[in-house]
Amino acid sequence: MIMQRTAKAYVAPTREEIARRAYQIWEQEGQPKGHESAHWLKAEAELVAERKRAVERASSIGENQDLDEEQGWPYGGKRTAKRATC
Repeated sequence: MIMQRTAKAYVAPTREEIARRAYQIWEQEGQPKGHESAHWLKAEAELVAERKRAVERASSIGENQDLDEEQGWPYGGKRTAKRATC
């Protein structure tokens, strides 16, 4: 599964994504019988948590960039180019 690095808004996982993850969990656990619901719920919880973390990271990166633009680049103050003297 490929996920965008800079998610701007939370998007709930689809049934197909949950099913794929549940299948992976089922395989990793040795293909036990009778745990379908547990695998589904675990898969859904993992995907939701991953996506929420991605949104939080994207939000914090955006906030930091906004602060840099307000305060100047890169660490506050005006950005000025200085020529090197030899």
